[in-house]
Amino acid sequence: MRLFIILIILPILSFAQDPDSLCELGADVANTRGKLDFVPEYFFKPMPPQGPQDNREEVSIISRDGNVFYDMKTGNYRRVPGSIDGTATPDGQFMVTPMTGLTFYDRDTVNGSSAPAFEDTANTLEGVYQSVGLLPGSNDKKVYRAITDTLTTGNTRGNSLMYKDFSTKPGPNGPVFDANNHPAKPLCSNLGSSPFKLPMISKDGKMLAAFDVNSGTTKIFNVKQTNGVSNCELKKDLGFATGKVEFSNDGNKIVFAADSHPTISNDVTWYEQPTQDQNFNVYVVDMKEDSIQRISKLKKGSAYYPSFWKDDSVVYMEQTPNSENRRDNNYTVVRTKLESAEKMKFVSFDKVNSCSGIPSDTAASLALGAMWYDICSDMNESVSTQGLAYLPLAMDPLNCKKMVNKYWDQFKADVKNKKTKTNVTADSNKANEDVLNNYYQQFVGASKSSLLAACPKGKKSEEVKVVEANQSGNNDIEGENKLFLCQQCHTSQHKYPIDFSDPSKLADRKDQIFGVVFTRHMPKGSNMSEQERMKLLDWIEKNVPSEK
Repeated sequence: MRLFIILIILPILSFAQDPDSLCELGADVANTRGKLDFVPEYFFKPMPPQGPQDNREEVSIISRDGNVFYDMKTGNYRRVPGSIDGTATPDGQFMVTPMTGLTFYDRDTVNGSSAPAFEDTANTLEGVYQSVGLLPGSNDKKVYRAITDTLTTGNTRGNSLMYKDFSTKPGPNGPVFDANNHPAKPLCSNLGSSPFKLPMISKDGKMLAAFDVNSGTTKIFNVKQTNGVSNCELKKDLGFATGKVEFSNDGNKIVFAADSHPTISNDVTWYEQPTQDQNFNVYVVDMKEDSIQRISKLKKGSAYYPSFWKDDSVVYMEQTPNSENRRDNNYTVVRTKLESAEKMKFVSFDKVNSCSGIPSDTAASLALGAMWYDICSDMNESVSTQGLAYLPLAMDPLNCKKMVNKYWDQFKADVKNKKTKTNVTADSNKANEDVLNNYYQQFVGASKSSLLAACPKGKKSEEVKVVEANQSGNNDIEGENKLFLCQQCHTSQHKYPIDFSDPSKLADRKDQIFGVVFTRHMPKGSNMSEQERMKLLDWIEKNVPSEK
């Protein structure tokens, strides 16, 4: 049963929204901001360099018409093969796309019409959101371990984690793939059919991150291989739900996006961009030193799909709203150095939510975050415990201290008297019902000095480089296959698998496609204006042949 923990509800605020702009968060610590002039779809990944001399700064993004590479230096972008999820191998050698099995393209020569370097066509590894690790070994023979998320449809409890290895050896014209007819194997055999979502492998294939549906939390595992059998040992339970996790190059850090609002598993958006009422921000956890940083500082909109760059800086997509229609939002590729972001001790929220004790500095951060939301947010705001605890990382140092000195005594009294408006939701499906009393006691016991100590110290921001998007060549990504939105769902694993990549072969389905678009049933989840829908209908009429 879902557990909602309501700290306090008051129909009339104890104090109105602060008039002194104390609610403004800290300065943007980004180093590079690349503005897009198209609406990206569902996926985003950087392409790593192939060595110290490789200075390319490309990221792979899905446009409405397929995969593109976006150059962070120039703003140019170009079409590359595939309609979804163009990821890279950790050495930057190949771009990998899913569909009916994985397809590998040579990264150096890839363009919109490139032939694959290898296609997984026998005993294929099905699924999407693939991640690829490079197993330790020699340069003469490389073994890439790939996993996919097969949990996109049906009953998640009937799915298992699977992997498949792909081997290459040097050839006269580049790497050559070995024959690959073996079936995919179970990953983490000891976990059985436990339901997991968004499994992501580390760059060396030795760790796994996945969302545990049963607990409602994201977990990190060590992957052990014994006599050809893969088993997984729990390394860290974050204690709350996140989006996709990526590992740093040395495996010591993880980066992810998490919603500041409720993150009970049933509320988490898995495969779409964040909605207008969500507020995802990007975090980095150093698992070696048990610290956490909040990289983005968005009060509205979302930062999501983060990855590590070659120097372990973080790159992610930022979505800021202009209106309720996401087609009117601003989309920016953002890159931030870790040293630019504030840091605090990480505490797993499985401990917080089970009432096993909250460290005093964590309690102060929770209280500080709750006070900020009470003063600065809209009425009836629901906030997760991790959203509260890590909000101080995004606060302006001076505003934080002013807010504590001005409001803490009043807020503390309101907490005691249950007269505040902040609604707190549990982060875990298994949160203890006594957690409310635990929070209450910790809030009341926090001192002004402990809250002041929880305020950020202040990081010096560098000058931000802004890159404007610029289409290069004849790659007008808005002028090609308008049925791309349909292709993203109707994969081989969909109830109705349809290949929309070649409209000339859809004559037998033209009336059906036209009908569901006309009646607004499809494309599912799109926020098309009526003008956009009429243009799509015209395009279908002209570009999909009629059945003879």
